[in-house]
Amino acid sequence: MPDSCLKVWCVKLPWAFVSAFGGLVIGLPPAAVFTVAAVAITVVRLPINFYVTLKVALTSLILKPGLRYG
Repeated sequence: MPDSCLKVWCVKLPWAFVSAFGGLVIGLPPAAVFTVAAVAITVVRLPINFYVTLKVALTSLILKPGLRYG
């Protein structure tokens, strides 16, 4: 019993930490690229979408004066 416990603490646990660090090193660059891309797309498209939405709202029949209900 103590031999298997020693194997877990001295072999498996350090290997798990090394593996987790390796996964972070491999995964962070693509995550950073996709994050920057998503922010850039949002910064470009949000004002355009806001303008189009306001344009449609201001030129729609709902806001035209003098309309009567049926």
